[in-house]
Amino acid sequence: MAEQPGRPTRQVMRFLALLLLALLIGGLIAQGLTSRHGRNQPTIDDRWIVVKLRLQYNFALSLHRELEVSSRHGLVTLSGSVQTQQDRERAVAIAKNTAGVTGVINLLSVTRPAPAAAPH
Repeated sequence: MAEQPGRPTRQVMRFLALLLLALLIGGLIAQGLTSRHGRNQPTIDDRWIVVKLRLQYNFALSLHRELEVSSRHGLVTLSGSVQTQQDRERAVAIAKNTAGVTGVINLLSVTRPAPAAAPH
């Protein structure tokens, strides 16, 4: 199967841009939380979990559009909507397999039902 010209380059550039953004956000978060870290505030680990999940969901193209992610002490909450039940299950699986995540609260809704089987 032949690759489309330019496709790997766009994916690599997109990944590098998102990685740079994640590093910049992580640095800003680390600076901001050193003096203002309170008991009910997300930790640096929580914010890093959110960044990692958003990056993973961004590369799972059907997942990133309407999906919201938050984390408190490693407990991730997923909310918003996804297109299919498979996307919902995939989003939860990605979160559960991410380092630092201690649990997942799944509040995702499915916006488009699975297509009906075509008559034979």
